[in-house]
Amino acid sequence: MAAMLAGMLIAAAGGGDAGIGVAMGSQAAFIQDQLAYSRRFEQEADRLGLQVMAEAGYDPEAMASMFRAMQRLASLQGGTPPEFLLTHPLTESRISDTASRAAQLAGKGGREDLQYHLVRARALLAIHQRDPQQATTRLAQGDTPQEARRYLDALVLAERGETGAALRRLDALARSSCPTSRCCPPRRPR
Repeated sequence: MAAMLAGMLIAAAGGGDAGIGVAMGSQAAFIQDQLAYSRRFEQEADRLGLQVMAEAGYDPEAMASMFRAMQRLASLQGGTPPEFLLTHPLTESRISDTASRAAQLAGKGGREDLQYHLVRARALLAIHQRDPQQATTRLAQGDTPQEARRYLDALVLAERGETGAALRRLDALARSSCPTSRCCPPRRPR
C-alpha cells in the first residue's frame, strides 16, 4: 500500500509515467503475493485431500489422474493462460507432487480392507439383480477375499428366497471372521 501511495505522490508531483509505473508495479506485486498465498493453501488442500481419500479407502492416485485429465481437457480448449495469472494452476509440478504423495499413501488401508469387498459384493448384486451369476463372476475377478465371495453367495441365496440357507452361511461367515465368541455369539434357533 505504501508503494502504491508513493507512486501516486510521484505521479501527482509531476513524475507522470514513472509514478503510474510504481503504482502499477506495487499492485502487481500485491496480486502476486496473494496468488502465492492461495497456492500455499491449494498445496495444503491437496495434501489433506489425499490423506482423507486414503483414510476413506479411495485410491489416492486417482487425484493425480484427475489432474492429468483436467490438464488434457484444458489443452484441448486452447491451453491455459500463464501460470502466474492462475489461482489454481494445474502445473506439472503440482501433478507430480500429488502423484508422489499418492504413491507414499498407496498401500495404507484402502481397497484391501474386507469391508470394501463386502460393500462391492452388495453393489455388484444390485447392479446385476437380474443375473446374480454375473455378479459372482465379476467379484471373482481380481484379488477378492474368500469371505467376500462367501458373503455374495449368501446374498444370492437370500435373493432366491432361500433365507434359512443364507442365514446359516452368514452365521458361519461371522463365526469364522470373529476372533472370539463374544463378538458374534451363536444365534438361537427360532
